[in-house]
Amino acid sequence: MTIRNATLQDLSAVERLLSTNDLPLDGVRENFGNFLVAEDGGAIIGAIGLEKFDSVALLRSAVVSSEHRGTGVGRELVERILVRAEEEGLDAVYLLTTTAEDYFPRFGFSRGTRETVPDAVKASAEFRGACPDTAVVMERKGAATASRRLPSAKKPSKDSHQPASSSQHPSTLASPALQKGLETSIRPRGPARPR
Repeated sequence: MTIRNATLQDLSAVERLLSTNDLPLDGVRENFGNFLVAEDGGAIIGAIGLEKFDSVALLRSAVVSSEHRGTGVGRELVERILVRAEEEGLDAVYLLTTTAEDYFPRFGFSRGTRETVPDAVKASAEFRGACPDTAVVMERKGAATASRRLPSAKKPSKDSHQPASSSQHPSTLASPALQKGLETSIRPRGPARPR
């Protein structure tokens, strides 16, 4: 499996994966330059993106194919996109989720309210209606705070086309029990993903 920057050639595969998992397509095309994909055997098996608004962003379209859930693909995608957010110096990252409220705190996210979300983020398609009003808002504060929340490890470069080696990967710093929990946690009642 390889995590890499998405290219325009990946767009239709990512849109199919999102549609298959009942995730919104609104805003995907416009923000596809800020997406990462997980590829295995030439197939796109996961994706995640950032929709940026000045110094904050919306983490969006986190999806892993049903066949690859519980294998660490989702964890790797989230970690990589958050490293990108840190490298870009974003002050905060927000997300909306209907199924993964218990998954994202391990990455430094905490539950928030719509009232505390910046107006620019609230103007996104996801906040304006692509996600239901019942979706939980989660927030992760800026790069200085966030880097204390990710395990210290060598960060992959933005242009990396290979997965991190075991000596680089943050999950290698976790206990075996924690690793097992991370790998299986993206299989709650339904597909775990922000909406």
